[in-house]
Amino acid sequence: MTKTTNRIKQTGEIFTPSPLVNEILDKLPPELIPDPSKTILDPACGNGQFLIEVVKRRNSLKNIYGVDLMADN
Repeated sequence: MTKTTNRIKQTGEIFTPSPLVNEILDKLPPELIPDPSKTILDPACGNGQFLIEVVKRRNSLKNIYGVDLMADN
């Protein structure tokens, strides 16, 4: 979805690119993400980039949550 300049100004909404998401996730303790007993929450998930990469690394949706202020995200 294309975000308008006005919306970006109003919300500060900027989506994290996948390479940066992976760089950030690589800095977490290696045992954290694959463990489905650990809860992952993205409190400003936007288009879900972090959640997508976590699911890829975990191969499970268990205990992965995301919320966003904007309903269309």
